[in-house]
Amino acid sequence: MENLQDVFNRIQEQAKEQRVMKEAYRESLESNTEYQELVEKLQGLKDRKKQIEFMVSEQLADQMEKIERIQKAIASDKQILADIALSTYVKGEQVEVVGPKNEPYEPQFSVRFKKKP
Repeated sequence: MENLQDVFNRIQEQAKEQRVMKEAYRESLESNTEYQELVEKLQGLKDRKKQIEFMVSEQLADQMEKIERIQKAIASDKQILADIALSTYVKGEQVEVVGPKNEPYEPQFSVRFKKKP
């Protein structure tokens, strides 16, 4: 089995190489005039789309507020579900839920690393 630090270092080196290559790609795109013209047209269309979405959301303000409340409730419940599942798993118990069509769901755990402040 590989050393944790070695794998982490390899990931960091590959990410650095990827950033350099992506920057070269972006520079090539920026120097292409046809690409720049298309980007400007696309931005105009995006702005118009936002205007239309804003007008419709103002017309349906009550529904939009309800959608936001539901989204917050779902996010909160997902966190609670994850906390309960992890606690159950740590206790050594089986973790499983059943969906609306009686299909079983099992948890998927993951580990991420975040730089300390």
